[in-house]
Amino acid sequence: MANPLKYLLDAITDRRSQAAVQGVVFDAIRRTAPAYRGSLSADTPLGNGGVGLDSIGFLELVLDVEKRSGVRLRDEHLTAETLATAGRLARHLHLMRSSGHE
Repeated sequence: MANPLKYLLDAITDRRSQAAVQGVVFDAIRRTAPAYRGSLSADTPLGNGGVGLDSIGFLELVLDVEKRSGVRLRDEHLTAETLATAGRLARHLHLMRSSGHE
């Protein structure tokens, strides 16, 4: 039988880890796009209609996130869907980190 307390503690730890990863992504966005003055949320688009990153901006963002997180984001995972919003990038980074792809 599963231990409900362990499940709860694991869930809390996972939420904290997700929040920390989201913080890494948000900080990287602020460094990469200092002209963006809007608020950041998980739903903030990274390209047009949001932060406004172009192809060079996306490259700079990915490199910054990799450097600060210690996780290599593999090229085949850097899709339009993964890079659509700040939250999608953060979720992907969290999954990579959780599965040991550091």
